[in-house]
Amino acid sequence: MLTPAPPQVQSTGHLSKASDVYSLGVLMWELYHGRPPYTAVSGRLVQHAAFPRFTSTSAPFSFAVLTLACLSKNHGER
Repeated sequence: MLTPAPPQVQSTGHLSKASDVYSLGVLMWELYHGRPPYTAVSGRLVQHAAFPRFTSTSAPFSFAVLTLACLSKNHGER
């Protein structure tokens, strides 16, 4: 499955621990929602409208908070 690179990898091309944490957040989001956060449309990846939010209130609070922290656009906050 294709997933886009974390924001800082897209801009700098450098992998880091923070980019690994972002990838973990993507996997956690996928596990909870049961679908990938991106779909291929005409050969391009398109982000699902709900990603990275949790639209359901049934998500365990600590799981949602951890997932969203992993998906922070600011790599220093991961």
